[in-house]
Amino acid sequence: MKTEYKHITFWNFHVDWDIQKARYTCSNKSGETLGEVAWYEPWKQYCFHNSQEVILSKSCLEDIADFLEQCNKVEKK
Repeated sequence: MKTEYKHITFWNFHVDWDIQKARYTCSNKSGETLGEVAWYEPWKQYCFHNSQEVILSKSCLEDIADFLEQCNKVEKK
């Protein structure tokens, strides 16, 4: 699974054992946390949860969307 993008990186920081789903931190190249990717049970898919007031460019949003697509494909298998 691709985790390194031009401006952002995703890394698995733990598994939520209650639902047995991975959680990922999303950070920029400076190491600042932008948010996390985690399972959202009501929608039955991984979603991005932003941290405070995050400003994202189109390319960053596309990278997050790509990562979410990968996570959700793995989950469906």
